[in-house]
Amino acid sequence: AVVMLAPMVLGENVLDVLKNRSGYNKFAELVESVEGEHQYYLQGYLTVFAPSNAALEAYAGDKNKQFILNHIASAFPHTNLQTVNAAISEEQMEERLTTLLYGHPPLWVRRSGDALFVNQAKVSIVQSTTTDSGNKQFLYLIDSVLEPLIPLEEDNVADYVDIKAGDILNNTSKQ
Repeated sequence: AVVMLAPMVLGENVLDVLKNRSGYNKFAELVESVEGEHQYYLQGYLTVFAPSNAALEAYAGDKNKQFILNHIASAFPHTNLQTVNAAISEEQMEERLTTLLYGHPPLWVRRSGDALFVNQAKVSIVQSTTTDSGNKQFLYLIDSVLEPLIPLEEDNVADYVDIKAGDILNNTSKQ
């Protein structure tokens, strides 16, 4: 299955686009109803991985601001990249992204044939949009939630640094 590229939308942020997407609007409702810093990013440069309504309903964990921040990504920091949040197209995606969750745990990107995966979640559609203020945003519709890869002890930021992709990929049924 090839990842579909939806037409670009002008003058809407990813939240506006999600509200009108059948099967994905529950994530938009969650983002709107939970207060937190994620709301400040909605008009800026942004990359969001939105799980389907079915995936959200099946997920038994907390659906709080940490959960939401784990679905917003930035490029993995390089010495020449100082930005905190960024709009990342499918072509710009590297093997590793970082989330906006405390400690910036990684999201691992891989391709299997024509399919694109972020951690264990398969991407079905990629949609780009440009906000009224001209900021580019990317929305990736995925088939499961991205569970935060965080240490049991959240006090030690160093534990976040070297989470390995193999740990994720070896423990997933999706190939």
